[in-house]
Amino acid sequence: MFLRIFLFLSLFFYVSPSFAFTTTGFSQPSGVAIDPATRFIYVSNIVGSPTEQDTNAFISRLKADGTIDQMRFIDGVAEGVILNAPKGMAVLKDKLYVADIDVLRVFDVATGKPLPEISFGTMRIQHLYDIEVGLDNALYVTDAPASTVVRIDPANADVKVLFTADELGDVRGLTWDPVRQWWWVAGFTSGKLMAFDGAGIRQSVPTIMIPGVVDLVADDAGNLYASSAPLKSIERVTPTFAVSGFQLGLPIPAGMVVDTITSTLLVVSAENVGSFLINK
Repeated sequence: MFLRIFLFLSLFFYVSPSFAFTTTGFSQPSGVAIDPATRFIYVSNIVGSPTEQDTNAFISRLKADGTIDQMRFIDGVAEGVILNAPKGMAVLKDKLYVADIDVLRVFDVATGKPLPEISFGTMRIQHLYDIEVGLDNALYVTDAPASTVVRIDPANADVKVLFTADELGDVRGLTWDPVRQWWWVAGFTSGKLMAFDGAGIRQSVPTIMIPGVVDLVADDAGNLYASSAPLKSIERVTPTFAVSGFQLGLPIPAGMVVDTITSTLLVVSAENVGSFLINK
């Protein structure tokens, strides 16, 4: 049963019947991920410039109801930890993968202990934003300035470009559509959404325009949710490609993740992490 917990009501949130909770106290939160095994929620905090390598960032760990377990679960100022400006994250098996500018960092998901980072070999990485786990248990990451999606197989350290979409400009959000069985990507500068299959081949879809998309997720019914910075909203794209406002009045919406267990959408916005019921 879903817990309707009102932890803190932010004046900045557009409150609707789908509102579940808001947790505050973060410092420039950017990304969010859920560990499917423990139900812990992880939130990346930039703390300063999103491009500066100052290792003062941190990652918070929340319980499933939104209460804070450890605000600085992984701390960039701690000895032996490097964390500059973390954004997208993903949990795969017992590891937490974190997009940290031009490095894909790896931490033990239970202890927060740093592990060897992912090597991209001779591939030049500019600025990583989103991370998704594919059906093949590979990691898919967006290199925003390069408008590129990179596939990484942690099992054998294989790294390759899945596709590049220059016309999108600054690809940040990426998500797998479980209904159509393809990837959706969004261009931050172009405002355009495009689709590619698992082999990286572009799919024919109607034109969908949403300005300044920072992140993109899909639910199991094939609805897309796009966080738009200039619109200060979460926009929903239905399976018939109709676009409408899902949540309005969100200051600087950024990372999102769908919790399939509770049918909620977790959204990072300004100093908050909010949870909203998905009405399919």
